[in-house]
Amino acid sequence: MVYLVINQLGKGLIISDEFPYSRIFSDVNHHCAKIRNRWIATLKREYFNSPWTAISVFAAITLLGLTIIQTAFAILSYGNDLKKRN
Repeated sequence: MVYLVINQLGKGLIISDEFPYSRIFSDVNHHCAKIRNRWIATLKREYFNSPWTAISVFAAITLLGLTIIQTAFAILSYGNDLKKRN
C-alpha cells in the first residue's frame, strides 16, 4: 500500500522552465552526455573503488618507469664498454 502512495506523489506534476532547478538539471545532463565524463565515472566506479587499487596502480607505474630507466642505463653502459674496448 505504501508504494501506491509513493507512486501517486508525482502524478500531475508539471515541470516548466520556471522550475528553480531547471538550469542545474540541464547542466548535469550536459556534463553526463560527454563520453569522456562517462568513461572516467566508469573507471572510478569499476576499477578505482578503493584506495588500495589506486595505490597498486601507482606502484605498478612507478616500478615500470624504474625498470625502463634501469634498462636504458644498462644499454648505455654496454655501449660505453664497447667503445672503451676499441
